[in-house]
Amino acid sequence: MGQRFFLAMCLTVAVLFSAVSPAKEVFTGRVVGVSDGDTLSVMREGKAVRVRLWGIDAPEGHQAFGGRAKRFVSDACFGREATVTVKDIDRYKRLVGLVLLEDGRILNQELVRAGLAWWYERYAPNEATLRGLQAEARQAKRGLWQDLSPMPPWEFRKNGSSARKSGQGADTRNSAGIVYVTRTGNRYHRKQCSMLSRSGIPVPLEEARKRGLTPCGHCRP
Repeated sequence: MGQRFFLAMCLTVAVLFSAVSPAKEVFTGRVVGVSDGDTLSVMREGKAVRVRLWGIDAPEGHQAFGGRAKRFVSDACFGREATVTVKDIDRYKRLVGLVLLEDGRILNQELVRAGLAWWYERYAPNEATLRGLQAEARQAKRGLWQDLSPMPPWEFRKNGSSARKSGQGADTRNSAGIVYVTRTGNRYHRKQCSMLSRSGIPVPLEEARKRGLTPCGHCRP
């Protein structure tokens, strides 16, 4: 794709989205980092800035499909030029925006289309395109929609935060409890389990069960 065509695409997208919500800034830079399925780092004026993808929420790294979402973003844009249309700045001082890829696709939309992110209705309630793409992915059972009842990441974060504040352990009889898993094992453990390695990752019990994990012999009720 020639440079002129790419620049024309950038201008077209910027104009279209400004009609919905005036962008504070539009810039083009190389993608130099991918934190997860909805956060990346893009060069701007010689510095890397963090960009949160607007209107979507990808699974957390410890959730099912979290790793796949991150790989999808890396494959789509890492080391390449991307154009960011800034729509907001979040409480973590990250730019929040739409990311246009070199081939003319919008990364935010492609993640939802692939079933690797949710439409974040809370922050983009009137975004009809994302709503439609999510319905399409769900109907086709793409990505995370293969699960019978996938947990939205905002609920995953809420459950984890509530458990930490209350000092809740890994009660395997409580579906809201926190248990510990490893990246390669097929068992989950209580916090005090003697079989738990130092690499244990805290996740909601419901999430562990959705992954098909079962309690280890020491943690069975």
